[in-house]
Amino acid sequence: MRITSFELVNVGPLKRISVRGMADIVVFAGPNGVGKTHISSALIGFAQNPGASPNVHMTVEASAPDIAGIAHDSMTSAWRVIEYIPKSAVYREWPERRSLLGFYVPDCEPRVIPEGAILHESAIRRMNELPSYRPVNVPHTYGTFPLSLPPL
Repeated sequence: MRITSFELVNVGPLKRISVRGMADIVVFAGPNGVGKTHISSALIGFAQNPGASPNVHMTVEASAPDIAGIAHDSMTSAWRVIEYIPKSAVYREWPERRSLLGFYVPDCEPRVIPEGAILHESAIRRMNELPSYRPVNVPHTYGTFPLSLPPL
């Protein structure tokens, strides 16, 4: 999502400011006390609670998904450390993980996706368009959930 335009009325020292045709990167510059922080605070407040301020109007546009973009990696460094704590083999999720004396090291094991599961269309498109993207846990048979649903 990106902000394409906004209008503020009576926000801090600003009587009215209207900005249209915004670029991907916007910089607010000026001397102290002219309202830079008020602009940022008003836009953030509006994004968090659109109905809270009648003095702020914003137009946003949805960004098209980039199928070839960098995939999100939720394995933070702190979480990765935890992944090396041995776990009882009884709770092993990925059958190919080896165990020793009834324990194994999870090491970011993939979650099992059962046969016939519903996968998001973006994952399927990514596999079709990027030969290098082949998650090991994709089932042989699956349904798809569309990128966008038609209006009701």
